[in-house]
Amino acid sequence: MSSSVLIRSFGLMAALSVLMALGIVLAVMPMLAALFLKEGGSKYLADGRARNGVALLDNAAATISAAVAKWPKIIAVAGVALTALFGLAYLQLEPRYRLSDMLPDQGTAATVLDRIEERLGGLFPLSVMVEWPEGLEPQSKAVREIIQEVHETLERHSAISKVNSLHDLQRWAESGGLPPDEAARALTRLRRPWSYRAT
Repeated sequence: MSSSVLIRSFGLMAALSVLMALGIVLAVMPMLAALFLKEGGSKYLADGRARNGVALLDNAAATISAAVAKWPKIIAVAGVALTALFGLAYLQLEPRYRLSDMLPDQGTAATVLDRIEERLGGLFPLSVMVEWPEGLEPQSKAVREIIQEVHETLERHSAISKVNSLHDLQRWAESGGLPPDEAARALTRLRRPWSYRAT
C-alpha cells in the first residue's frame, strides 16, 4: 500500500469501480436479457420499433463490410498511414507534470503548493554549478560577474519561472548600503554552498 492517502483513496475507488462493473455484467445483464429477449412476443420487439433499429444496424454493418471488401488495400494503407501520423504526433509531446494537477482543488495541500510555487517557483529545482580556477576566491569580482551573468541568463529563459542564487543575496546586501566587495565578503561568512536554484 502507498503511504499517500490520495493514492490509496484513488486505488480503492478504482477497485470498487471494477467490482461494480463485474457485478453489473454478471447479474444485471443476464436479468435484462431474460426480461427483454424472451422467446415469443417479447416487449423488446413491440410495435416493430426495435426491428427498425436492428435493421439500421444491419444495413450500416453491411455497408462497412462491402466497402472494406471493395477497397481492402486502400483502407489498410490509410490505417497504417494514420497510425504512423498519430505516432509521430505522440512522439512530439513533451511530458510536463505539475504536482498541483494531482491534488484536490480545494485542499490544504493545493494551497500550500500554490504558495511554494509563488515564492520559490516550484518544487523541482534545476541546479547550476559554476566552477572557477583555484586561484580565485568566491568573493572576487570575476567570480561575481560570472555568477551574475549565469543568473541573468536563467532569468531570461522562458521555461524558468524563478531563479535563486548568490547574486540575489549580493543584491540584497548591496541594497542595505554595503559596497559590492564588502557585501561579497559578508556572504562568505555564511558558509553556505555556492549554488543556484532555478525553477
